[in-house]
Amino acid sequence: YEYHLSLVGYEMCIRGNHKTLGVIGADRIGLGVAKRAQSFGMKILAFDPYLTDEKAKSLSITKATVDEIAQHSDFVTLHTPLT
Repeated sequence: YEYHLSLVGYEMCIRGNHKTLGVIGADRIGLGVAKRAQSFGMKILAFDPYLTDEKAKSLSITKATVDEIAQHSDFVTLHTPLT
């Protein structure tokens, strides 16, 4: 996919292919976002204390720490409770 954003004097193009999405909070909603991002060819890094290695492997998701997500992700999405 390709997304174009034109501002006065500036044009930006974001391509989903070969980008990395960091998902913080890989539960029902976070994993739903991850699956949709994978369909655009994005690599997924995920942090969730309850995400098992088996579940991550079955979904082709790489478990990572929050610091690793901050370093290696092109985009970050946050799906955690407010408490």
